[in-house]
Amino acid sequence: MRSQGIIIEPLFALEYGESPKNIQILAKQNANWFKTLSDNKKFYQILSKNKDTKQLNTFLYYLNQVRGAFAWLLLPSFYLVIFIFLIFINSGLALVFTLVYLTTTFLRFWLSNSIAKNLHGKLPVNNFLLAFESSIAYLISNVGPLYLVFHRKGTKYKTER
Repeated sequence: MRSQGIIIEPLFALEYGESPKNIQILAKQNANWFKTLSDNKKFYQILSKNKDTKQLNTFLYYLNQVRGAFAWLLLPSFYLVIFIFLIFINSGLALVFTLVYLTTTFLRFWLSNSIAKNLHGKLPVNNFLLAFESSIAYLISNVGPLYLVFHRKGTKYKTER
């Protein structure tokens, strides 16, 4: 849709909807979402054959989706490995790395809430504890994609409510 110039916005009610009851359900749900990223290749192949499609925009969109998939799969684990490595090498660098990580995740949290608030009005309070929790949550956000990579069951999973 984006390659055709259609603006895509998140639906406020869905963004703050119910979440899974525990980490195991979340992992299965995220594994399912990650699996759907493989459909991007199919969409790209279909769109790239369409003569009316802007080829460069379609290709750039596809590359961005692939980049996002790799980032979701690898970055949280990469951050944890760097942190553990730095603890053994230089605890001062580990502290600096932690402060930089927390600062960037706090900024991302604050900016995301600011954008959503500008688009939709009233949102939950933007507080320090929630920002800190989002920083920790990011470190385990790739549990679902890793689950899919190592288990490859291929079954769809509907989130329990």
